Amino acid sequence: MDGLTALKELRLSVLTDREGEVVRAVARGLSNAGIGRELAMSEGTVKAHVSRALAKLNLANRVQMALLVSDAGLT
Repeated sequence: MDGLTALKELRLSVLTDREGEVVRAVARGLSNAGIGRELAMSEGTVKAHVSRALAKLNLANRVQMALLVSDAGLT
């Protein structure tokens, strides 16, 4: 693992385990409804996790989130 990948993993470490699951599902291209089905949670709960993760990671959108997760090798 190179230093940049390690930094991206460290950046993602601020997420709770559940937020991390949701973020990885976003990176795989799942919709909120799809994530909810996969992780057995309501769509509203998924939206809340996505919003909190975006704020914690200082990202503007799901595309940036997916790129960060992919670049960290966590997809």
